[in-house]
Amino acid sequence: LLYVHKWENFELLKKLETRIVEVVQQKIEDDEGVRCKADADIELEKGSVCLALSTDDRWYRAKILTDLSAGQCGVFFLDYGDREHVSKDNLRPLPRELAELPCQAIECELAYIQPHDKENWKKDSVDAICDLSYYVDGNKKKLFAKVINRRDQNFGIGQKLVVDIYEDSVRFSQELVWRHMAVCAAEESDTIEDLLKKPALKNQLFFNLWDKIPYLCSNIYLCEIHSDAVQQASELRNILSTRYEWWDRNLLQREVMPSVIKVVGYIPDIEAHDILLGCLVSCCVDSDSLTEVAITENFALRLAACMEQVSRPGIQYQAAQAVANLINLKRFSDSLTSNCCLVNVLRQFLFQSNSPVDLEILKCVCSASARLIQVTEDSVCAEFKSAQMIHDIFTLLKQTSSDTEREPWLELLAAIASCESSHKCLMREAHVAAILELLVLCSCGKCLFYLMSVCQFLVQRSRRHKLILLENKLLVILNDLEAGGLRSPSLEVCKQLQAELTLTLPQPENLAGVPVQHATAVEKIVCPSITWSQNCFRLVLNIKVRDAKVEDFFISNSRICCRSIYAGVQSEFDWELYDSISSAQSKVSVYASYSLVSLRKQTEGIWSRLLKQKVKLPNLSLDFEHPYDS
Repeated sequence: LLYVHKWENFELLKKLETRIVEVVQQKIEDDEGVRCKADADIELEKGSVCLALSTDDRWYRAKILTDLSAGQCGVFFLDYGDREHVSKDNLRPLPRELAELPCQAIECELAYIQPHDKENWKKDSVDAICDLSYYVDGNKKKLFAKVINRRDQNFGIGQKLVVDIYEDSVRFSQELVWRHMAVCAAEESDTIEDLLKKPALKNQLFFNLWDKIPYLCSNIYLCEIHSDAVQQASELRNILSTRYEWWDRNLLQREVMPSVIKVVGYIPDIEAHDILLGCLVSCCVDSDSLTEVAITENFALRLAACMEQVSRPGIQYQAAQAVANLINLKRFSDSLTSNCCLVNVLRQFLFQSNSPVDLEILKCVCSASARLIQVTEDSVCAEFKSAQMIHDIFTLLKQTSSDTEREPWLELLAAIASCESSHKCLMREAHVAAILELLVLCSCGKCLFYLMSVCQFLVQRSRRHKLILLENKLLVILNDLEAGGLRSPSLEVCKQLQAELTLTLPQPENLAGVPVQHATAVEKIVCPSITWSQNCFRLVLNIKVRDAKVEDFFISNSRICCRSIYAGVQSEFDWELYDSISSAQSKVSVYASYSLVSLRKQTEGIWSRLLKQKVKLPNLSLDFEHPYDS
């Protein structure tokens, strides 16, 4: 038995559940809250319809199936089809207003098939039905049911429907038979097609090894003994691993590859399935023509179906690994433009909330998603680069406690950072702080490589990004990492990023044989510490730079810039001011260890902040010790 909901009544059921919560809460606050809405003298007994508290700590409409004499009773939840044993204290009379919506759980059974023992469905079969009914992220699929027959119901209200259930091109009855979870009913043997025909003979002779491939695929698919399945899969691998001139043309001429692709996701033996899937990926990597066959035979859809088999994590891992390898093939990645099913599954997989994800599977999914971002058009993976995706990644990074857990998310983040459209979101103050914090926290070479790659993409695309990262002491962090003993390739990226953050002034040429005075090489760039105060007419900035010159400062009506070098350290900043000033009436006074800049406001008033952008800089603060006296 299974129970379904009508799609058009889904919102009504949600509203009913909300109202049940309100009614029960009212009962708690007012002892007469529920009973005033029901018949006051109703006594609950076997057959009564009531409210019952389920094991998930929520109240649902239920029908009492057994006597209440033992203090407990069996109940059937009318809107979902569950059965539980509930304490008598966890039952409430059903208010009339909550009885208006008809029972929503429609009792059904699948047409054309039956369990292997003709009576009881095994847990694997139930898990397979759940895999087919839900997306990877736990959301329900919209299914279609064709009513084949009607019978007397067992527990619900109304008739039991014998249905053929579909989801797009997937037919539940057929899928369960193909997955070895059910068999065709005796009278319906012609309604379910065989995935592969059973070999006519146990031992057959073949003109060449290529013709043996469909025979081996059938045996692997139908085999119930682990050792035999692995042996046949190994023989298949030996055939498909042979590489000589025209090897792929022979496979194409004999049209044997569809037989291999057809059984992906349906082989019961996990190890044999792994061997077969590895053969397929290897063939696609080594031959463009076989990649075309795989695309034509919907190999990507088969991989997506494997990743949706939540009850079989081994199959999920193998499929994720295969996708990560195939994304590198341009023809395969281009094909995802017209068929986004696999892309959608990858996205759902990253943020499923219904159950924890195996770390090895997550690594493969993040790796595949990262490569997908780098090699496909924006239209294919736009959601991977969205601000919501970036926010979710940083949220998940906060929940991690080790570099092993962080690594897949950082690989994905580095791929997103390669797209300029993501930089605005990545440069948010909280995200910049998180990146720099992780640079200090992480010790794994791969994690550091991905984090420095993110910074490198940001620095290369915008001088403003470079300035903000410098002000947040990125260069200091990089110097500490280099001194700590980075290894390749993290060391190379670190040095490249240091070079991009460090400004070396050009050396002047000798003129007419007269030796020149060489400028001091800049060893590092810093943003100086600055305090400021104001009155209604002026602003005063106290800038901590040594031996600066008046020429080191530039003041316009909306900006103030500084670039001063002392002892190999370049102090610089370039800020856009909150409001307009009069540059002609502003002045700079330089001293040995600091400089004072007085700015004349064009409009009287108190500024709420110094800078136009709402950015909190660690080196900028109000001068509370020396307020400007008006």
